Amino acid sequence: MESLKASRRVLLLAVSELKSEGYEATMEGLSKLLEGVSTEETSAHDSSSLFGFLPSLSSKKLKNRFHWLVREGYIRLQYDARRKDYFLALSPKGEAEILNRSLPKKRRSAPKARENFRGLRQGD
Repeated sequence: MESLKASRRVLLLAVSELKSEGYEATMEGLSKLLEGVSTEETSAHDSSSLFGFLPSLSSKKLKNRFHWLVREGYIRLQYDARRKDYFLALSPKGEAEILNRSLPKKRRSAPKARENFRGLRQGD
């Protein structure tokens, strides 16, 4: 199984988290939630850990990542005829990815060399 980038894995986890809370979302709705955009739709989730989780990514970039996950079979789109919209759902491949892998640890930059700092005492 090919390894997913962390930002794509986060999107899978977001879909899974919403499902565990009893919700399904469209690409547009989940993008707004992850960006931290407060609207009438997202107001019920303002206290969610997902709200504003990826503020640095634009809606367009998030949707591109969702489309990639759909093309690669990690997420499927379920059509709701009553609402006339597509909702995101994990595919078996997406569920397996969540179960088998954890999020990578954030990279930490190397500590700055000691000579980059100087003491505040005179003569240092």
